[in-house]
Amino acid sequence: MPRLLALCAAIAATAAPCPAAHAGAVGHGVPREPYNHRDYALSYKVFLNAGEVRNAYKVALVAVKNRPKDRTWRARLAQTALWTGHNHVALRAMVYLARHGDLSYIKPAWTLASGLSAFTRLTQLLALRLQRHPNAPALVEKMSSLYQIQGHPRRAIIWLEAAMRKDPHRGYLWSIITLEDSLGERLRELAALRDYERRYGPTSRVLLTEASLLYRGGHAGRAYHLLKRHAAQISKRHFAYYHTLGALAWARQDFAVARTAARVLYAQGIASRADLIHLVLLDEKKHPQASFLLALEGYRRYHAAPFFFTMLNLAERLHSPALLIKAFAQTRRRDNAALVTHPYYWTQFARYQTLQGHGSEAEGIYREALRRFPGNTNILESYLWFFVATDKAPRLAATLPSWARTVDANRPLWLPYALCLLRIDAPRLALPYLKALLARHPDDPQLLLPFADALARSGRGQEAISVRRQAFAELFRPQVRPLRHERRMRADLAMSLATAPVALSLLAESARRAR
Repeated sequence: MPRLLALCAAIAATAAPCPAAHAGAVGHGVPREPYNHRDYALSYKVFLNAGEVRNAYKVALVAVKNRPKDRTWRARLAQTALWTGHNHVALRAMVYLARHGDLSYIKPAWTLASGLSAFTRLTQLLALRLQRHPNAPALVEKMSSLYQIQGHPRRAIIWLEAAMRKDPHRGYLWSIITLEDSLGERLRELAALRDYERRYGPTSRVLLTEASLLYRGGHAGRAYHLLKRHAAQISKRHFAYYHTLGALAWARQDFAVARTAARVLYAQGIASRADLIHLVLLDEKKHPQASFLLALEGYRRYHAAPFFFTMLNLAERLHSPALLIKAFAQTRRRDNAALVTHPYYWTQFARYQTLQGHGSEAEGIYREALRRFPGNTNILESYLWFFVATDKAPRLAATLPSWARTVDANRPLWLPYALCLLRIDAPRLALPYLKALLARHPDDPQLLLPFADALARSGRGQEAISVRRQAFAELFRPQVRPLRHERRMRADLAMSLATAPVALSLLAESARRAR
């Protein structure tokens, strides 16, 4: 009993605030009394019952130093260390107990080690768990992750390769692939990918990773042919696979494959903006109506300029005012900033206003477009055609001569410019442009008619009649492609040549064909 009292006093002195008392009672924080299990156990119990947990912890700590193999004292140390905030001491005690057979400590030790980021202890505990559950995939993967966290990726790979030899689990092989990629070991990663494909068959993820590896290595062709070769084996639900295949096919101008990939994605309802654009562009020549609807859907979904301009282009190609009106009906005020930077927007917007019966607004739009893009000949061409179609050319009488130099350098402007000159009664100025055009297209009725008109207005009536007869004959000759406004041109010519027997006979023949 005296020894016990002395031991308690010594440990109490350790916790005392007085330095002199502490120095007199304890050497380096350890009681001077020699270890005695009964006394130490009783002292531990007394302190614990008195609520002096710190002193109980110190008793346990000294006891463990004296008897390191005593599991009871280890358990006491683990408990009091946790209570007093000595977490690393508690963890060390718990790991010791778990490694020496008391597996109930594995879970609390794991929780504590995770909170402390004590990865070495976690590795030791995980090794114990693997002894109980060898080759458990989740534990094997967790051990690999611990090696990576500690900065040992190559050790993680070796660990996974060893696990693969015992149990060829596909998750292990994929982790090896990921680790080789993080290390930049391209050849090792490629070998692992091919091993995966050989063992488990081609999958979307493996093929895309291999293709990405080849592409980054400068082998875009090999990457494309790899995806193309296995496309039939990949489910159409794999968006990333078909999107990548379509993008590579587009880049390599294999438009058949690009179209197939885009259609697969569209049918699944997972086509991206780029996929829709590709599909529209690939189908617009053969299926313009269907392409317009696709572009309409794309614009409604993404409000991206390429879809809008595709709609405008198709409406123009199909000569469909209804489609042009439908396209502009989709625009929103906040979309205009992305559209007004394109000259094509202005020419088509002016056409749209003209179709709506707003000729003055259309004229204002053309002027604004020419102010924004002063050197753009496409806008000028559309502007000239606007005045030809609306019979407002006389308003350009003072402006037309200022464009002569620009017109002379751009052949597409010659015809609308010449027609405007005819509208302001300047046939002699129009003749050189029409002659130059007929030199390249001598049998085009759409050039012969204004040329005949210019000749007639210049006082060359006989030449005009001869040219009109030539135009009339061309109009009744079978055409590879039907001419626009062919019937109107025939009617105009009939009025001009009504007294000529040849023209009357041709009109009669045309009527018989119509019946």
